[in-house]
Order: sequence, then C-alpha cells, then structure tokens
Amino acid sequence: MNFVFSMGTVVALLFLPGWLIAYAWRYRGLFAWSVAPVLSAGVLGCATLFVRPWDRAHVIAVLLVLTAVTAFAGFRVFRGSGTFPSQELGNVGFIRGSWIAGAGLIVAILATVIPLWIGTHGADNPAQASDAVYHLSAARFVRVQGNASPLGGLSSMYDGAQVYYPTLWHGLVALMPGSVVLASNALVIVVAGFIFPITMSAMIVSLAHRIALPPVVVAGTIAMTGSTTSVVLIASSVWPFTLSIVFVPAVLALLMSVDQIDGNSHGDARRIVTGRVALVILSTMGVVSAHGSGIFSLLVIGMPVGIAIMWPWLASFRRRVLWGGCAAVVLVASLLAWVMRAPLNSVFSYQRSPGNLLGSAFGILTGHPQLGHYSLWFPGNACVVALGIYGAVLVIRWWRISEDKVLRAWLVSAAIAVFLVLLAGGPQWFGRILAGPWYTQRARIMPLVTIAGFPLVAVALHKISQSQWPSRILGHILRRLSIVRVRTSFSPEGIVCAIVILTAVCAPAWRWGLKEEIMASIHDPHAITYGAMLSDDERVLIERASRDLPSDAVVLGEPSSGAPYLWSIAGIHVVYPSRPPIDGELGWLAHNIDHINDDPRVCDVLKRRGIGFYYSDSALPDGRDGGVREPLWENQLRHIPEHALERIDSQGDAALWRIIACGHESQ
Repeated sequence: MNFVFSMGTVVALLFLPGWLIAYAWRYRGLFAWSVAPVLSAGVLGCATLFVRPWDRAHVIAVLLVLTAVTAFAGFRVFRGSGTFPSQELGNVGFIRGSWIAGAGLIVAILATVIPLWIGTHGADNPAQASDAVYHLSAARFVRVQGNASPLGGLSSMYDGAQVYYPTLWHGLVALMPGSVVLASNALVIVVAGFIFPITMSAMIVSLAHRIALPPVVVAGTIAMTGSTTSVVLIASSVWPFTLSIVFVPAVLALLMSVDQIDGNSHGDARRIVTGRVALVILSTMGVVSAHGSGIFSLLVIGMPVGIAIMWPWLASFRRRVLWGGCAAVVLVASLLAWVMRAPLNSVFSYQRSPGNLLGSAFGILTGHPQLGHYSLWFPGNACVVALGIYGAVLVIRWWRISEDKVLRAWLVSAAIAVFLVLLAGGPQWFGRILAGPWYTQRARIMPLVTIAGFPLVAVALHKISQSQWPSRILGHILRRLSIVRVRTSFSPEGIVCAIVILTAVCAPAWRWGLKEEIMASIHDPHAITYGAMLSDDERVLIERASRDLPSDAVVLGEPSSGAPYLWSIAGIHVVYPSRPPIDGELGWLAHNIDHINDDPRVCDVLKRRGIGFYYSDSALPDGRDGGVREPLWENQLRHIPEHALERIDSQGDAALWRIIACGHESQ
C-alpha cells in the first residue's frame, strides 16, 4: 500500500502544478497533461534553491505560490487568445482524437510498467549499481537534513565540501511516503513507465497538428513507444539523468507549438509566440533541474527543430536586434559555463575505453540497450527501426517541400543522435570529446535516437496507411490463413493496427522479457550485472542493525560490499555513503586502514570522527553476473586485521564488528 501511496504522491507533484500552468497558458486535452511533468519540474527546480526545510508542508506551500504566479502570468499573456490544440485532428473532433491517442498511450504504459514491476522483485528491494547506491544515500541525506539545494545540498556526500549536483530526483524521493528504497523504486516506474510515454505522446500530438496526422496514426505511434528499452536501461541506475531525458520530448512538444496560432486567437501573434517561448524556457529549467547534461540533449535534438520553427519569426526582427539577442545568449552561456567550469571539465574529460563501431551500429539497428550482458531478443526493435528508416527516406524525397521544414529538422536531429552513439561506441580519438556530456556512454545517448526517430516513424506509418499495397498484402495473408475470405481491402485504421500488432509480435510483446531482465540485472542478487553488493543475508543483517548499534554509531565499510545500505536502508551513519574520496583525510583513511595497529594516525582519524564500528562481507568478489561485486575503487577497506575487531552480529558472509584496536574511546 505504501508503494501505491508513494506513486500517487509523485504523480500528484509532477502532474497537478504543471497541468494548472499548461491550462492557464491555453494548452488543453491530452497535450496539457503530457507537458505537465516538465513544467512542474521547472517550478520544483526553482523551489529546491530556497525551500528550507525541504518537507511536504513547506514544499506544497511554496509550490502553490509559484504555480499560482506562473498561471496568473499565463492568463494575462493569453487573454483573448485561442487554445492549443484547437484544430481538428484528422477528420474527427479534437476530443475524440484525444481519446483515440489516449488509447495508444495506455498500451505503451502497460507494456512498460508491468515488466518493470516484475523485474524489480519487490517494492522495497534496493537497486544495486554504483550510481543507485549514490542516489539512495543522497536521498536519505535530503530527507534527514531537509536541504535539497543543488548548490551544496549534498555536501554530506562529499565530506562537507560544497559542490553542485542536481537534486530534483532526491528532492522528490524525500517527499514521497515510505522508505527511501521504496520511494526510489516507485519513482523509477513512474518516470520510465508513465512519464516517458506521456511526454512522447505530447511530442507526437504536437507533430500531428503540424502535418495533419490522423488520430489512428498518432495512437499507433504512441503505442509503439512502449517497444523501446533505452530509457528503461538508464532508468535502472542513473536516475537524475533519466529524469532529464524523459522531459526532453515535452520540451520539444512545447517548442513545436510555439508558432501554431489558430483562427480563434484574437491577440497579437508575436505576443502569443513570446509567451509560448517563455513556457519553453520554464520547461528547459525543468530538464536542467533534473540533470545539467539535459541541456546538451536538448541542443542535440532540439536546436534543428527550434531553428526550423523560429527562423521565420526571428527573421522578422531587425538585424540589429537579432544580433544583439545572439550576443546576449552567447554572453549568458559563457558566464554559466565559467561558473560551472569544474563539473563541465569533469564531464568533457571523462575517459572511457574504446568500443566496437560495428557492434554499436548493430545495436542501433536492433534497438539493443547498448550496455550490459542482456539478451539480444533479435530482431529486437527491427520493425520500428524499419519504419524510422522508411520515414527518413520519405523526408529526404520531400526535402524541397517547404511545409516539411520541421520534418527535415527531425531528420537532422536523428542523424546527429546516431552519429553521437557511433562516436561514443567507436575507437578512441579526439572527436570522442563530443560525447563527453553523456560520459562517452552509448547507452545514455540511445534515448536521443529513440526520441528523434519517432517523428520519422509517424511519417512512415501515415504514408503506409494511405497506400494501397499494404491493404492488398494484408488481405492476401489473411485469405491464405482463412481468416478473411471476402474482403480485399482494409481501412487505414486496420492497416495501422496490423502494423502495431506486427511490431509487438516481432519483438515479443515489445521486448517485455528484456525489460524484466534489465530491472532484474540491478535488483536480483542472483542476476545482477557485474556482481551484487547486497545479498539476501546482508539485507537481513542491515535491517536489524539498528537494534545492535547505538543511535550515534558511525560505521566503516567498503562501499562495494554493501556498507552504504546501512545508511539508505537502516538510517545508520556510514563513513562512505558512496565511493571513497580520492584525496583528503577520508581518502587517506581508505588506503591506510589496514595499518590500524602500527600507524597512530589511523586511530586519530577514527577517534576524531567517532568511527567505532566496522561492516564486512567475506564473500569472494569475482565481478561476474550473479556473483559478488569487485571493489569499484582501489582501497584497503576489506583488509582490517580481525584481531583489531570484536564481532557484534553476523548473517551469512556479512558481519558487524566493534573496532577495539584504538581503545575504549572509539567504541
């Protein structure tokens, strides 16, 4: 029941404020609900900067004020204007079109949520990946300390150092009922299973109003978004990054709506465009609040679309004003880059071993997650990829038609995304620095290929539904199977439904099993990729540790052995809630703790920091799938001499000890 309450809480936080803002800014129907999460994130991101303490009462109060102010601004800007979407969708009314599109959305949601839930292996089963360990510990600090600021709110994760780190994810988890583990699992399912299909539907609906896609094509395209696994993969551990990625389609949807002025708009067109651009900026703040690298994702697939949409309006300004605006943007971007130079440098200088270019290309063609030891499920997403390629061919054939300028932009965006995946997965050379914002990891870039590719899928689906040859082929197949004997042609709706079903059949139920496998690879101790950190026995020991240790206990332990879960699960302070610092006193301690009997400085550090207990896991690390995780960082935390310790409790290979080598003061 707590899991349901947790999901309900975060759904309310991410949908209600944003929907009120979207409604005030004249967005309606499925589109308004679909862009709501990113608008709510923009407001919540502002709130993280100054709300103290970060708890439900204070956040809701501030959220109400910020939402009311933003909504009032929308009513003022759009007074006397029409709504979006307002034109008919295809040959049916907008309300009916929304219901048809909503049916496709439900299919996509169910095709993702259910396998994710099954693969999690229980609502309170913690994720076991290095990034997940960090985020679980960080969310616990936000919940306990009441500080969700990205500017130093997670200083406890860095031994008190004030650093920038995006905290929207951790702030949401801190507001949700239930344990940190349960809330995190609920948020993963909401983000990957609900928000991503919903924001993708906003993008497809917005595209439909530009190129007059019929409702059945919109519904079919939205339904097929449930076949993707790239977002599911990154949702398995890099949670803030995932949150920023799933918001990107909604920003692009708002961007495509900027110049859509209907005949009922009585206000000034430039005022309406300016107002919608302001909402695009708010949604961009939502993406950046989730994770700073989201701005690069937006630039990759949003810049071509934005230029195509805004160029006629920008060209109407005087040249002096246009150049002045560009200079202002460059100046602001340069100032922000200078302020954020340290994290930007760490991102662009990130080193990763070279990959296999052919393997990366094969992964794109089959829709493979591009990371980990997962089943290929060949032919994977080949049907959707084939539709995307066909859509690209159609756009190239129509390249000179002015009405298709936005489609041309989507083709450019998709090409850039594919290029970046190949760059990250190819050989080592200087150009790989361009993939730095995604940590030079193919799996983090693949969602951009998915997002940019689905508008091309919609174009292909629309063209096929209007052609005669698919109807003849389908009729011939059904007659040979004795399913249909008389009918020789099928409606566009029947063709689209047949294609949607075909994609599910060719990639069994849209790779249902692969989604389960991905989630199990970080939740099931017997199947975790690269080795588990927390066995079932360790979890039992950690859950009862609060009975054996005093309330002010501080526990030393190797992060990869499961010690950080003492903090995220049981609320017991640990020295290393994530990886040990590279330098500083705690970095020195991690490399010299094995000298506890012959180096007095070790005991000095332990006493000064109140460290009196030790957590160990004697299982042999092998790094194999389903085995035991090898230490992710070089240290000596597993090698404390046993005669310096006194056993308190144990379960399986795990044990809790009292440190006795430094005398009574350290106990």
